[in-house]
Amino acid sequence: MHVPAALSLPAAATADPHPSPVAFRVGDLVDVEWQGRWYPASVIAVPEPGAFTIHYDGYGAEWDETVGSARIRARDAEAVDPAP
Repeated sequence: MHVPAALSLPAAATADPHPSPVAFRVGDLVDVEWQGRWYPASVIAVPEPGAFTIHYDGYGAEWDETVGSARIRARDAEAVDPAP
């Protein structure tokens, strides 16, 4: 999986004002939406309800970000998008 160097991840998101009833915990394997595609990741922190700090599988820590519940789902929710 490769993200072009010209693209950069968005700034850290704030917590979703309407958090999902699904609560993820540190260590959970998830998929995270970024620019219309889903990428495998793991939860590394839960700074507040509805906000999850994640680490993308196969990427360095500089790609870690905090996302709201609208951009995160359980790893097996649907097939992960194939790499381009």
